[in-house]
Amino acid sequence: MPKMFLVLFLLVSPVNAQIYLRTVDVVFKLTAEDNLSDVRLMKFSNDDINWSVPEDFKTEKTNWNILPGNGQKTIYVKFMDFAGNWSESFSTSFILDTIAPNGTIDFEIRLSGVGIITK
Repeated sequence: MPKMFLVLFLLVSPVNAQIYLRTVDVVFKLTAEDNLSDVRLMKFSNDDINWSVPEDFKTEKTNWNILPGNGQKTIYVKFMDFAGNWSESFSTSFILDTIAPNGTIDFEIRLSGVGIITK
């Protein structure tokens, strides 16, 4: 079976070692190898059930449609060798956060030394 290491090169937040993304435009860097033959195909999934049409193996995947909406996302991949054996699924997860923080600022104006000016 092919062996695979999925690496997601993105900005990583130091908080809880979570990966946060602000865009769905990501590049997946892929490595796969097989003990007896080369890796031929790969396919992707957002749920580990419904899979994309297999495509030629490449070391990058740039046009995957991540499910809409903010929150936890997991992307799965499988590889097939030239003998037709599919690997188990491998995955990577991240948190999609496309909403900027909001907030308010309050301030108080204090005037000192104000007097009444008369003519």
